[in-house]
Amino acid sequence: MMNCSIDQQAIGDALVAVIASGHSLLHQLDLNDASNPISIARKALIEDASRLIDLVSQQQGHPRKLAAKKQNEFELDPQINGTTVLRNGIAAKHECNSHTPTPSMNITIRPIEPVIIIGAGIGGLCLAQGLQKAGRDFLVFERDASLHDRPQGYRLKIERNGAQALKSSLTDVCFEKLETTCAITTCGQTDYNPLNGQITKSRAGSGLAGQQGLAATYTVDRGVFRSILMTGISDRIAFGKELLSYDVINEGRSILATFKDGSRTQGGFLVGADGIRSSVRREMLPKMQYVDTGAMCIYGKTPITPSLEAEVPTKALRWMTTFVDSAPLIQSVLIGDSPLTLLSEPIRWTPESRALEQLPKDYVYWAMVGRKELFTDSKTVKAYSASEAATLSLEVTKEWHASMNALMRLQDTEQCSAVPVVSSTPEIPTWQPSERITLLGDAIHAMSPCGGVGANTALVDAAELVKLFGDPIKTGHGSIDPTTDSIGNYEVSMRQRARAMIMRSFVGSKKLFDQRPFGECPAVEWPLKAIFPAIMHTRNDDTSLYELIATLACKVGEVNSHLRKHNLPGLSYGESHPTLPENADFASYGESRAAAIEAAEKILNTLRGPREVLFDISFQHCASASLQVIQHYEIAHHIPLQGTTSYAKVAESVGKGIESSLVQRVVQHAITYGLFQENAAGEVCHNNTSALLVKDPDLEAWLYLCTNVAYPAGAQIPKALELYGASSEADETAYSVSIGRKISQFQRFREPDGKALYSMFGKAMKGISAGGASGVGHVVDGYPWHQLSTTTDHLIVDVGGGMGHVAIELAKTHDTLRFEVQDLPETVESAEKQCPPELKDRINFRAHNFLEQQPDHKAASITYFARFILHDWSDKYASQILEALAKSMRPQDRLIVNEVVIPELGTLPRGVERRLQ
Repeated sequence: MMNCSIDQQAIGDALVAVIASGHSLLHQLDLNDASNPISIARKALIEDASRLIDLVSQQQGHPRKLAAKKQNEFELDPQINGTTVLRNGIAAKHECNSHTPTPSMNITIRPIEPVIIIGAGIGGLCLAQGLQKAGRDFLVFERDASLHDRPQGYRLKIERNGAQALKSSLTDVCFEKLETTCAITTCGQTDYNPLNGQITKSRAGSGLAGQQGLAATYTVDRGVFRSILMTGISDRIAFGKELLSYDVINEGRSILATFKDGSRTQGGFLVGADGIRSSVRREMLPKMQYVDTGAMCIYGKTPITPSLEAEVPTKALRWMTTFVDSAPLIQSVLIGDSPLTLLSEPIRWTPESRALEQLPKDYVYWAMVGRKELFTDSKTVKAYSASEAATLSLEVTKEWHASMNALMRLQDTEQCSAVPVVSSTPEIPTWQPSERITLLGDAIHAMSPCGGVGANTALVDAAELVKLFGDPIKTGHGSIDPTTDSIGNYEVSMRQRARAMIMRSFVGSKKLFDQRPFGECPAVEWPLKAIFPAIMHTRNDDTSLYELIATLACKVGEVNSHLRKHNLPGLSYGESHPTLPENADFASYGESRAAAIEAAEKILNTLRGPREVLFDISFQHCASASLQVIQHYEIAHHIPLQGTTSYAKVAESVGKGIESSLVQRVVQHAITYGLFQENAAGEVCHNNTSALLVKDPDLEAWLYLCTNVAYPAGAQIPKALELYGASSEADETAYSVSIGRKISQFQRFREPDGKALYSMFGKAMKGISAGGASGVGHVVDGYPWHQLSTTTDHLIVDVGGGMGHVAIELAKTHDTLRFEVQDLPETVESAEKQCPPELKDRINFRAHNFLEQQPDHKAASITYFARFILHDWSDKYASQILEALAKSMRPQDRLIVNEVVIPELGTLPRGVERRLQ
């Protein structure tokens, strides 16, 4: 039956499916009853799997015992690959240890991974119920601490399409429970003038031609509704779990979700159902924009009590009621004809429903909506507490008739909430569909509540998405996950459906608070709102700052995602700050990091303003001065790396007659720049930045050159320009002016008392080559050095190679290459002593002036390597260096130049250009 022409991977996949379906069919059934027909089917299924294993082992020598062991692993709990999850409130560790297949057969047995649903709102729970009904495993994660963690509105109207979606997704028992707990729906509407308490319009009936059953409108309490949607699946829901990020792993077969508490969960599919502040959308579509409609909505709940019934007209407690407070004439001229509208509806249950289910006391649901200018004169909408929202509702209705504002006066002040009204635009952007990730509900198409269709649209999304997951009982080989095409089709229909509903909501918003066209509404940058929930700018604000904040958040997200991808620690201002390999694989990390730094700098400059920016620049010399004192007295070395010490002890340890008050002033100034720390007792200690002055002598040498050579020379640039103009001579520079002698820096190094300075220069060059743009890693990975090793008797000459740190790194990675490092005699003498003994037979050091022609090397071919030497010289001498090399080269020789190239201004992030300039 089986031969070598059969696709062995297909056999393996079939084996996986058979075993997985045996688990998936009965994941939550009691199988102790041997007469259970599903138990019988299960037994037969496992027997089929065993026979398939035998067939495979006979044909391919597959180890029967190992396969049986895998089968048992599926029997025990094929849950989540190596991930801690919450099951019945208990954290459990699930492992799946794949075996190593035989060379002739590539079979990997692994469990069907759960669908990860982010968000336990209406849409997410409906999806979970549908997956439960289809036999597909899932896990739900909700950022809120509990089901009732915050007010989210109270009454929902489930229309025909939403009811049909629920009917298809819920079990019959669950749907019947939903119908039992529905509030009484009384069709009709009354409009009031809230200023005088008089009826302006009233009519019985829904105004729609409808039928009973699924065509009817269901009125549900949101809290009760969500509780029903949790029926039978509460053990698959974890609260207090906010998604931080996700990654696609296992060659695109799995999703790894990381939460803010540090936990991780692995699954086969990810659905973002986490509402307007969707973390999934933030990472999936970082440039997706919602708009600020310019309105606020206050939701409230008022118990139906004798006091309320005594104050409020009977008709206002009969059915849906609206109170329209239109703008007075002058205000309408200033802010437009923008009404303040209150919609209310009594929520009551029948005695029969109360006898069957535990339900809230009868209450009046109300929602007040209007332009933000009606609620506050602040340009920034704050995050209101429940009591603050209740107070605000009373403030804006204080001119109303007593019978009208009684709803606000008698409300449950702990159940009030005020939120800005945010919406998607009708034209939801398209994206490349993924077979592992999608979105539903407000996470992708938020809409104004004025259309009353947001929840219904989310329910339809969920029901349509469930259809993409095959029924394992019907397929007979485990759950079938969506394909890229099926997800793409779902997203196309979802956008079309959402567009119609967003426009319907817009019509409602136009009537209720005079919403402007979407094109006139300012964009709300995401993920800005997710990180700073209290920030919501209005159309009159300058959005540049918000755009920068959004860019910063987006780029930081890209940086963290890259670090997670390579299993590196996250960003921190500490010793664990990641040091990444300097190769092309990490180029995108560097780009995102540079963009984040640039955005952060622009944010600071925007907040400071032009005048303060100039002041900051003018005071930067003070940082150099403090660092110069710290370097001169080696203050960092007199502060312990562990623990704290007093300034008096530091001064005593330094000696040289320095007073403790001076040490304190200098160190405290350095603290403002991020060096050192001071505790509450006034004692000083190192932080991770200042500790580098002690731990990294090469970096300390670089700082010494900057403060003691470059800093004084920089102060003399204007004087040097007056004396020498644009001279090309090395001894006619700001450096020579700073030391009072017409001498070049390199001539100074060769003087008897300049050798220590030159030694410091060598260390400094090594220090800046340890990482970043000047890192040696770029040299090692940036050229195919291995090709040179194929040439017999080839020599690499590092011209002006300093202490030989580049040659040493290349020699470590290419064991057949030979090197010669050339520099001044003093440098060569020191470099030879520091060269690793195991490399001395392949690295030779020679004193040579690179302004002169090369000596005879007696090598068959030579590669001359000039790294970071030309930029130290004027064009005149840089040309002379290259000319000397050219005269020495034969046809078989080559020259490699590794240099700083200044790009056109504005082509790189500002911070990068600043260093290059």
